[in-house]
Amino acid sequence: MNITIEKQNFTNQKDISLFICAIGFEERSTFIAKSLIESKTISQENTLCLYFLDNRDEISKQNYEIIKANNITPVDTVKENISELNNLISEKLDSLFQQFDNLKIHVDYSSMPRCWYANILLFLSTKLRKNDSLFFWYAHGNYTTDITHCTTAGADDFVIFSGKASIQPRNRSHILGLGYDTVKSDAIRTVVDPSTLIVCYTYPEDNVQILETIHNEHETILNSAAMSISLPIENFDFIIKRIKELVIDLSDKGDVILIPDGPKPLILACSIIPMLLKKTGVVCFHIKSHSTNFTPVNIKATGLISGFVIKQKINE
Repeated sequence: MNITIEKQNFTNQKDISLFICAIGFEERSTFIAKSLIESKTISQENTLCLYFLDNRDEISKQNYEIIKANNITPVDTVKENISELNNLISEKLDSLFQQFDNLKIHVDYSSMPRCWYANILLFLSTKLRKNDSLFFWYAHGNYTTDITHCTTAGADDFVIFSGKASIQPRNRSHILGLGYDTVKSDAIRTVVDPSTLIVCYTYPEDNVQILETIHNEHETILNSAAMSISLPIENFDFIIKRIKELVIDLSDKGDVILIPDGPKPLILACSIIPMLLKKTGVVCFHIKSHSTNFTPVNIKATGLISGFVIKQKINE
């Protein structure tokens, strides 16, 4: 991946060639779309709205009606079908590429599963031309610290998303991303048994209470880790920069395995690090959620939107 990543403000985003979003059982899944509809920035012509067939409930139906009432028709889709997702995006892009030399593609990944938003970023970054821009937006959610709805992870729940491991690594360091799910984090820690464990977590810069909650919820794992890193959730390019620096330093000693959980910006950043570094021995695993015990949780938007823009790096 030969790209640049810069922080962006959501306000005054008026020029949208293609808007991609997903709606489902979270109220926040329509938060950004409603803002763009109100500003008359998106319509059926420049929008690809995906509607999950999985876990539909009353909130899902309400979100569907909100989008449909504004003359945008959501497309039914299944979470596991990544190839269908890429085909839908390609169909939209092929037409736009023929018409315009400068595209501004916007993705709302607030309510997408990790396999979607991480794959969309990798897929679209290979399609970008030198004058195109790819924006990713995240509507922050009001998460609960109640872990009763959270699923746990076991050894068979890890899938390689990006990167390639060494055949016989001298050492193995693990970077674990934390959220509120202490059950899942503790389960992962017992499975990986790394030579070095480093944990990272994100927090809103203006909310010290969330930082304190994370410290309290993960006191055991934070005390046992060789290092812990706190990162501002609003600043994606800084998250990328800091984790890259850490991975480069650790890779001199052996393989580095990233296992991100927690907020989507942290998961997304860890997911693309191996592709940015292009170095054998750097791998990102995704944690595959259990579907049998999954209970949909309605996440409402806090009102904060953060994002970044990706462009092709111009060789000097």
